[in-house]
Amino acid sequence: MWGIHTLRGERRGVSVVAAWLAAVLFCCCAGASGGKGSGLEGAGTREWAGAAFGGAACTRLAPCVHVVPHSHHDPGWRQTYDRYAVDGEKIHRAVLIALEEEPSRTFVLGDVAFLTKFVTNSAPAEHVAARVEKLVAEGRLEVTGGGFVSPDEGLSPLEGLVAAYNEGRRALSDALPNAPYPKTAWQIDPFGHASSTPAVLAHLGFDSVVLNRVPVDDKRRMRREKRLLFRWGSSHNSSILAAVLPRHYSVPGELDLEYVDPTSSDKALAKAVAALRLVAGDAAD
Repeated sequence: MWGIHTLRGERRGVSVVAAWLAAVLFCCCAGASGGKGSGLEGAGTREWAGAAFGGAACTRLAPCVHVVPHSHHDPGWRQTYDRYAVDGEKIHRAVLIALEEEPSRTFVLGDVAFLTKFVTNSAPAEHVAARVEKLVAEGRLEVTGGGFVSPDEGLSPLEGLVAAYNEGRRALSDALPNAPYPKTAWQIDPFGHASSTPAVLAHLGFDSVVLNRVPVDDKRRMRREKRLLFRWGSSHNSSILAAVLPRHYSVPGELDLEYVDPTSSDKALAKAVAALRLVAGDAAD
């Protein structure tokens, strides 16, 4: 028995914990919440495991799998920013339509560079901005990251890191003046994370950050020891709540509905179920 739910986020902990434009699965049994009295350090709690979602209890034998849709769109990789913005416009327009069509849907936008370009280039921009701000106010659309881009932490000097967030704040304020600035940093694709980052993010007003690219062996150990959620501290006596994605920000191949239709055959559906069991099994063991 499996429960599959969309998750808006644990506001006391990480306001958003992962998943797609290609979707990442996050199991409630992973113990990633840190509720009252947990202290949040180490995050060995299992407070989600016994919770009920949609009337169905989440247990070790019948875990609930949360699918949290989000965007991840590089402003610069193999193409130019303007070329990627063409796809970004399609993504953001599709997200708006999908959320307005179904009130139970939620989405996380993690790409300020494309969101602000989409809003300001739309006609009329004020109308699109109002639609986005309404969804944000309803808690169904969350803007994360805050930086104009997701800044590199390995080579960028501190002033470069701060500049990326200042530019993001300015762009969001201009495009969406009535939307709050993000509280969750979204560092899911930089190749490594700097020891100074928690101090910088805390100084800028963030209360949490989502990470991803840590050494494979470290991630396996953290997953095994239920320490994917932890308090990330720095030598500057600053700390921030951090969550590491259990695997990666892309969806398991068996569940990638862009290429696999699970209704097309019993074999495809069996693979999808096996993938869910693998994710939930890691969390529950």
